[in-house]
Formats: sequence, C-alpha cells, structure tokens
Amino acid sequence: MTDIDVPHGLSTSEADLYRHLMTHVEFESSMADKYELLTESQSEYVAFLAALIAEDERRHHHLYDQWAESLRGIAELRATGL
Repeated sequence: MTDIDVPHGLSTSEADLYRHLMTHVEFESSMADKYELLTESQSEYVAFLAALIAEDERRHHHLYDQWAESLRGIAELRATGL
C-alpha cells in the first residue's frame, strides 16, 4: 500500500473515511484485473460470470472514487473559508 495524501481540512473521521476509500480501491484493483482476465476464459460460463463481477467492481470503484472526490471538495471548500 502507498501512503495516502489526505486533503488538508478534513475532520478526523472524514480523513479516516478518505483513507479507507482510497486503500480499498487500491487493494481491490488487483482482483478486478484478475476478473478482467477471466472474461477471456475458454469457458463461456466463467467468462460470463467474470464479466458480471468485473462490471460490478468497476461500478463499485467508480462510486468510491466519487465519494473520495466529494470529501476532497469538502476539504477545499473549508480551506477557502466557504
């Protein structure tokens, strides 16, 4: 895992959540890559299920990225005094 650069201005709980979101996506990215590889399986059943899981993981990671970006926006607003 890499060090997470937490935006300045988040509360302690917001910073903890931000770290969790970022490390979660980082940790699961390697598994998502493996699901992507399985979509090319010779077994159409494995390929189908892997494609469903890979799509769900992409959507899941996108939501986590949006959530983290929202926290970053909160920190930036606080930094400007808004």
